[in-house]
Amino acid sequence: MPNSKMALLALKISDRYHLVWGLLCLIAGILIFGLKPTGNLVFLAMFGLFISGIIYKFSRHFSRYLPQGLIVNLIGFGAVFILAGILVAATEYFRHTHPVLSQPENIRLQAVIEDISLRPTGRVRLQLKVLDSPSSAIGPDSRIRVTTKPLHPFQAGDRIEADARLFPLSLPAFHGRPDYARQHYFSGLSASGFITRLHRHDAGFENTLSMRLTNWRRSFAHDLNEFMPPPLGGIAGALLVGVRDFIPPESYESFRKSGLAHLLAISGLHMGLFCFSVYGAMRFGFAFFSSASQRFPAHKLAAVVAWLAGGIYLCLSGFPVSAIRAYLMACIVIAAVLSDRRALTVRNLALVGGVMLFLTPSLVYSAGFQLSFLASFGIIYTLGLVRDMQIKNRLTRWAVFMILSSGMAAGITLPVIAYHFAHFTLWGVMANLVAIPLTAIVILPSGIVVLLAGLTGFEPVLQVTAGIMALPLGWLAAFSNLIASLPYAGSYLGPPPVFLLFGFSLAAVMLASLSGIWRGAGAGMAGLSAIIWAMMPLPDGVFLMAGQQPVMVVRSDRGNLLITGKLSDFWQSHSAILLGQGEGVKADCPDSSYCILPLSPRSQNRQQTSRRILAFARYRRALSHLCGAGYDYIISAEKPLYPCRDGQEIHHLDTHNNIRYSIYFQSDNILYSRNISTAEYKWHPVFNSGAQAR
Repeated sequence: MPNSKMALLALKISDRYHLVWGLLCLIAGILIFGLKPTGNLVFLAMFGLFISGIIYKFSRHFSRYLPQGLIVNLIGFGAVFILAGILVAATEYFRHTHPVLSQPENIRLQAVIEDISLRPTGRVRLQLKVLDSPSSAIGPDSRIRVTTKPLHPFQAGDRIEADARLFPLSLPAFHGRPDYARQHYFSGLSASGFITRLHRHDAGFENTLSMRLTNWRRSFAHDLNEFMPPPLGGIAGALLVGVRDFIPPESYESFRKSGLAHLLAISGLHMGLFCFSVYGAMRFGFAFFSSASQRFPAHKLAAVVAWLAGGIYLCLSGFPVSAIRAYLMACIVIAAVLSDRRALTVRNLALVGGVMLFLTPSLVYSAGFQLSFLASFGIIYTLGLVRDMQIKNRLTRWAVFMILSSGMAAGITLPVIAYHFAHFTLWGVMANLVAIPLTAIVILPSGIVVLLAGLTGFEPVLQVTAGIMALPLGWLAAFSNLIASLPYAGSYLGPPPVFLLFGFSLAAVMLASLSGIWRGAGAGMAGLSAIIWAMMPLPDGVFLMAGQQPVMVVRSDRGNLLITGKLSDFWQSHSAILLGQGEGVKADCPDSSYCILPLSPRSQNRQQTSRRILAFARYRRALSHLCGAGYDYIISAEKPLYPCRDGQEIHHLDTHNNIRYSIYFQSDNILYSRNISTAEYKWHPVFNSGAQAR
């Protein structure tokens, strides 16, 4: 066995982390197929999987004689999982063949409502299963997502007949941002849009189990909102059944700034606490029946009841990704209890992740999956560290675990939070040290009683139990408001390039699973990723079409965002993620044809800064006025017919085909990247579905 300091990597990986590395390689294979989804890659992967399996099997026979055999062993192990990732991603890719809309259409359709949610704007979002439509792309059994005004008491199972304006699945908002079209396509959607006119609404057309559960969740959340003072009823609905329709925007913003927004979703924390609260209650109940406890294994019976209760709660919560992961993890824990084995290990977490990705590989692109597994990995790793400390005092051990696990979870999920939401909370660790015990010890146990009361359908009992739960919820809301009011709460953090998410994840696994010089290599990778992140420049502006109007958004010299037209909340939030936090204000537009935008200053040296001004022309007729007026940059939404006489360059940005731009203003030039360019940015290209686009 080699004794050198540069010992082979395979010798430094603990047995319990083999599956973790396998999961990381599986994810790498899924991402590789996402970059180039072609049939040729599938055939190469199948052939490579066969060869790698042979290499991995027979390398064990000569690894004890040749150190190089260990390298072959490692490469074979990693290659098997990478190629398996390519194959499972390809299976999902070619399995989905439903038509997708390729251009906007106005159609009249008949459809059944499958799911309902309330948007922050007050509009209702409906997921529909189409029954009849004249469109060739949106046929029977197609699924679309539309918004409409809340003019009718919609419920899942209702049939509607309406005129709708439908659009293709949304491309990435801007260069390097998440590709929601990929996630929507694999969830079965063919188009999205809005209803322009409702002709008919028939209640109770279908009554499947999933529709009944959807209606029960919304009715239960509505009752909680009625029985509790605002915003506590909305918070309770989100905590217990995942319905966030009744949370006021200001309350959600408070939880986001305080770092407690994860409590407003059915997460692994909720599922774990629910299952083990049932487990603990059953063990406590068995303690009153000593004869039964001696005759039967009480802890195993309690584990089975907790498993069944968790499955029922998973159905009631609507099967969110984090809850599915937590329930599968709880199943493994319960299986370990039944077999008298240790349950909370990173091997079990990797096993759950592998099962979920084998079934639905596209989950790897979702924020919920990324945050759930990274946070769980950090917490379970911390549990092992605290166990190795051998702290005898139980209270001290619990306090050390809470502090370390909160810090570990916050640190390991920071790049993902920055990529998807572009913010961090300085006080998040401290807030969770108070909020999580409060939720675990008081709020969720009372919530289980409220949930049982809701299942009985007896309103007086529900009203009483909801009033009891409102007391600790009020403490949680007040604490969230306190943390959100502190300085640096909800501070802006520029999103990292998407490839760094994998780099940080790889560094975390290296730091946790390796030792010696290879752990140092993991620290070096984490440091290098952080340096690359810090050096990535933020765009100075973005350009997009809002309806039929071209809109420019830039960071101004006063730190706010100047907007040349009307933008929806969706586009304002995505612009703020790229450009930085700041109040959106209307730009100075002397007339409808052009706007003048003072840009944020750029340092020329340590003592001087230059103030730059952009002239944005909506129509080419304004160019005769803007040329020669001394502006640093001129951008035109319409293609100019003639250049400026003084030689100043006019930059024209194409507004067709849903193209949107991230713009960087250099000292004497303008650089830009487009949201649908695969040549400039190969890490996250636009997804072109294998389905027929009509």
